Amino acid sequence: MESQLTCPHCKKDILPSDYSEQKISGSQARNEVNILREKENHGLQAVGIYFCPKCGKKLKDKLPSTTFSKQLIVYAISFFLPPFGLWPAIRYLRQQDDKSKKIGLAAIFLTIISILLTIWLTTSFINSFNKELNNQLRLYQDIGY
Repeated sequence: MESQLTCPHCKKDILPSDYSEQKISGSQARNEVNILREKENHGLQAVGIYFCPKCGKKLKDKLPSTTFSKQLIVYAISFFLPPFGLWPAIRYLRQQDDKSKKIGLAAIFLTIISILLTIWLTTSFINSFNKELNNQLRLYQDIGY
């Protein structure tokens, strides 16, 4: 006998009570039959369900995309907007697959490089500005102001 998955919010069954291993065709097959994965020592786990079909509450976060275009967006945010790259990086690091973890590590690396580069450029600019200001003050002191 299979155990039913229940929503932690409304305590209702996520799957229909007449769920069985029978073959169902079309979208119903994708929605009902293919949402379960048997895991050792963990029982049944819902794979494709992110919201409860009864109450609509979020059951789990949707997995982040690992497409090339999404990677470029994450890397661009990490480099050009340094602190904001940490949120998607942590989200990718929390995933189970190696590709997501590599994307997260690369985003954190780019964020750190960008922060260090920003600090170095800012320090250089301030030092250059101070030198120029001191030269101007010395010039005015020599004139007698």
